[in-house]
Amino acid sequence: MHSASKHTAATAFKTGFRPLRSVMGVLLVAGLLAAGCRAPDRTEVNPATIEVRGAARAQVGDTVRDVFQASGFSLVNRDKAGLVFERQASGWSNFAYGGWLDSQSIWVRAEVQVLPLDDLDFQLVCHPHLLMSKGEALEEEIKTARPRSGPFQKMLDDVGRRLAQPAR
Repeated sequence: MHSASKHTAATAFKTGFRPLRSVMGVLLVAGLLAAGCRAPDRTEVNPATIEVRGAARAQVGDTVRDVFQASGFSLVNRDKAGLVFERQASGWSNFAYGGWLDSQSIWVRAEVQVLPLDDLDFQLVCHPHLLMSKGEALEEEIKTARPRSGPFQKMLDDVGRRLAQPAR
């Protein structure tokens, strides 16, 4: 009987830690997921950019405005430095970056700089940002690991195509 009680004690010792191992495993996975969801704090890499030649500044600005507005953006500011556009982010961005409440919805802000190279030549540089709680006192820019400039590059390419076409 002594060996049976020893076996029972060993079994109890081994099985007694299964719930603890399960809890520790869940905590470890949750910790890794939480750490992986936070983006490193880094500056923007590879903004969308294009050079346009042979167009007046006003024509460039108007074409940028037309292309961005056709993509659902609203013009919120226009000055000599460039144009700023905003639109509400997709449902996926709201889910991914925590905009689950109406007051904390995620917005996309695109700042398009119009940098003169010459009298009729300009470089356009688009800096996209995600924002939480846009327009409120606690407005926050969301840092992303890899800024997605692809859609913005396509819009700037469209600007370049439109400006390269002869006037009708």
